[in-house]
Amino acid sequence: MRTQIAQLWQHRIGVLWLLAVLVTAVALVLSVAGRLDVASFILTVAVLLITSLALQAAWLTPARLVLERQQELRHTGDLMFWTYNQPDVPEGLLPAEAKLDMYMAVANVGGRKALLLGLSLEDYLDALGQPVRSLVLPAPVLAYEYRQWEERDLLAGGNMPRFLSEKKMPPFVLEPDEVLSLRLRATRSVEYGDPAEVRVIARQLATPITQGRLLLIYRRGQQLLRETVVVPLVTDAQDYFVNRLAIVTKEFTEVPALQRQQVVDNESGFPIAR
Repeated sequence: MRTQIAQLWQHRIGVLWLLAVLVTAVALVLSVAGRLDVASFILTVAVLLITSLALQAAWLTPARLVLERQQELRHTGDLMFWTYNQPDVPEGLLPAEAKLDMYMAVANVGGRKALLLGLSLEDYLDALGQPVRSLVLPAPVLAYEYRQWEERDLLAGGNMPRFLSEKKMPPFVLEPDEVLSLRLRATRSVEYGDPAEVRVIARQLATPITQGRLLLIYRRGQQLLRETVVVPLVTDAQDYFVNRLAIVTKEFTEVPALQRQQVVDNESGFPIAR
C-alpha cells in the first residue's frame, strides 16, 4: 500500500514537471509571436495551478491506517495444524491442535495522529470468501506488540543468557508515517471426548482455508472507524490433519484412549473495543 502511494506521488510530480515545461514552451512561442498578453495570462494560470497543487500536497490530511502482511517475518504457515507423537493411537500420530501465528504491519499514511484501538482476526475464509468456523480454530485472535531480548548480568558473574519478552496490548498512538508491527498468535486443541464432535470438526475443516478477515478499529479525532480487511493465509497440513482425525477415531466410531483434554484457547481472550 505504501509503495503504491509513493508511486502515485512520483507520477503526480512527473505530470507537474511536464505541465511546467509545456506552459513555458507555449509562453515563449507566444512571446516571440508578439502575443505578450496571452503569454502572461497562460503563465499566471499555470503558476496558480501549480501553487494550488503544492498547497494541497502540504495540507495535513486526516489519519488513515492501512494494513500490510509482514511476509518477511513468516518462516512457516500462518495457520498450522499440528500432529504429535502418541503411541496409543494408530500409526502413533495424534492430530492435536491448530495454531495461528502471523504478523501485520499497521501504518499511518495520513497527516495526523491516530489511536489504534484494536486489530483482530475475526473469521477464517475459503477461496470464495465464505467463513470456515470450527471448535479447533482460535477466533477471535487479538493482535499485540511483542518483543524479545537477551539479557546477561555480567556484574554478578552470570554468563548464561536470560531470554525476556514483553507483550503490549492496544491502544497505541501512531504518529504520521509511523509503522507498528503486531503479532496475532493463539492455539486451540482438539477435545477427544465424543466421536460425534470429532466428526463435526473434520467436516468443518474439509474446506481449505485460504484467507482471513481482520477487524481494524481506530480513532482519528472524534471519528471512530471500524474497517474490515481480508488478507491471504498460508495454511499448513490441513488435509493431513483432517485425515488423521478419521484414522485415530476409526472413522468417528470411537475415541482414542487418551486423558480427556479441555479446549485450549491461548492469548485470544483480551477485551477489544466493538
